[in-house]
Amino acid sequence: MSTLTANTIETNTIAKESGSGAIAISDDVALAATKVVKTDAIQDSSGNAALDLTKLAGNAGRYVRQVYVQNDSTNRSFSTSWSLGATFTNVSGFKAGSLVEVTYYIPLRNDSTSWGGAFVEPQVTFNNSTWLSFGGSGYTGVMEYGQSIGYYQKNLLIDPSLESITGDFQFNIRFYMRSYDGTLTSVTSNAVNSVSGTVSNASSTNYAQHYASIIVREWAVMRGSS
Repeated sequence: MSTLTANTIETNTIAKESGSGAIAISDDVALAATKVVKTDAIQDSSGNAALDLTKLAGNAGRYVRQVYVQNDSTNRSFSTSWSLGATFTNVSGFKAGSLVEVTYYIPLRNDSTSWGGAFVEPQVTFNNSTWLSFGGSGYTGVMEYGQSIGYYQKNLLIDPSLESITGDFQFNIRFYMRSYDGTLTSVTSNAVNSVSGTVSNASSTNYAQHYASIIVREWAVMRGSS
């Protein structure tokens, strides 16, 4: 016997493993009224436990519902005044209650013979609405006395509910940047993707991740509160 396990299952029929003996939920008043199957565990066809729901405490359990990467190969330069850098593409389909994890990588260079430096400010918008600042990097890795080539990389874990986002939502991120002194460049003069040429290049999305890039993961709630 197999155990069907879930907090809530929406379905029209329940059948045996063989597919026979199906019960049409719409034909059964009791099942049609609830469409809920209560259980503690999911087992595989051999009776081995595959998922124990009793170990998922409340809303604590999360899983990666979607993950995507975006790249920006545009050459940019920045003075000591803030200006817009890479702006990525808005993505919809995030579920209510999800957290958003963003990993970003930006190649940088500052040829100033003084301190140089690079300030990086990530800004986020939900539902294509108002942009919000998510803090600033400070001087980052190219802040040293003399010419410097480096990159800025960071992880952010974003809770949209703290910004009053309660339903399903869209997400996008962009970056404002400036130098401490001298001219800061992103991608420009970093020799990104200078390769041996001994093999064919991978597809554009896979190949371009040495440019300014983001990896976004949606951490959705494993189960509801009921």
